[in-house]
Parts: sequence; structure tokens; C-alpha cells
Amino acid sequence: MIKVIVFDAGGVMLITESYVKYLKRTLALDDARLAKLKRLYIRAERGEMGSKKLERELERALGVGSSGLEWPEMVRRDTKVDINVRRLVIRLAKRYKVALLTNMVKDRYIWLVRQSIIERELFDYIFVSSYMRMSKPSRSIYISVLERLGAAPEEVVFIDNRIENVDAARALNINALHYTGYAQLEHDLRKLGVKW
Repeated sequence: MIKVIVFDAGGVMLITESYVKYLKRTLALDDARLAKLKRLYIRAERGEMGSKKLERELERALGVGSSGLEWPEMVRRDTKVDINVRRLVIRLAKRYKVALLTNMVKDRYIWLVRQSIIERELFDYIFVSSYMRMSKPSRSIYISVLERLGAAPEEVVFIDNRIENVDAARALNINALHYTGYAQLEHDLRKLGVKW
């Protein structure tokens, strides 16, 4: 029986271009510089550094000035809440516990909350990778979330737009759904017997 539904933020709750994709596109990064960017960003998502240190490290690794790395401006301009997913969270919260599990740098999470882009009051639980010091698709983050939820894998539905995160959750027998769009999400939840 399903007891908890866990949503990802970027790409599910939020309609946004990922910061990594944004920088790849705007800075025309080659594969080697893109690999450096991804390694640094994963470290920041795991709480090993904040945004300011990340930007300094990116400046050094990519050879660009800080103006080319501006994150808040990109978010202000491009990030939107997916209103359909938001409404679904509200409806599901009447029958289930709902949670958010996101890979995110601490100060960026705080900024999104302060701007009311992420609404903490919608969720019973919020898990942010940088606070947990681990990130998806690491097996340890899913195990930690299950423990904190007090739920067995088969009692949880996990929704993410990145297939590697979905596959990692499925490997632990979590009901994981690959988010490709709202209509598909409704269909997949109904197949699992989720009601709202």
C-alpha cells in the first residue's frame, strides 16, 4: 500500500533548465570543461561547498568570469512552478504523505524558498542533498530517505525526471516513475493505484 509520494524539484515541481545545461549552452563548453563543471556541481550538491565557492572553482576550472556564471538571474528569468504538479501535490496530500527530494546547493535552496518558488508548506518532508551530504543517484540517499520516512520501499512512490535517479530508486524496490510530462505522471500514478 502506498503511503508516501516523493517528488523531485528541478524538472518535476519546477520547470527550469538545469544550471549545468544552461552553462554548457551559454558558455559553449567542450566535453572536457563540461566534465569539470559536472564534478564541481556534484560536490556542491553534496554540501561540500556553497554557491560562492562553486562559482570561484568554476571560474578557475572553466576560465570564465563570474558574470558568465550568474545563477540567480537565470533562475529569476526562467524558473516556473509547474502548476499542474503543484495542484497534484495538494490533492495527494489529502490521502498520502508528500515529500520533496532534490539535489541542490544549500544557499540556492534557501533562495528558492525565500522567493516562494519552493513552497515548504506543501510537503510533509523535504530532503535536500546538500544538507544530507549525499546526492541522487547514490543508493545511500534513498536508504536515508526511507529511514526518515519510516516507510518500506514498496510504500513509496518516487518521481524524478532523470532516468539514472529513477533506476537507482527502482534498484531498492521503490516504486519509481520517470517524469516525462504531467499527463504521463497521472497515468503512471493511477497504474500504481494512487488516488486523489
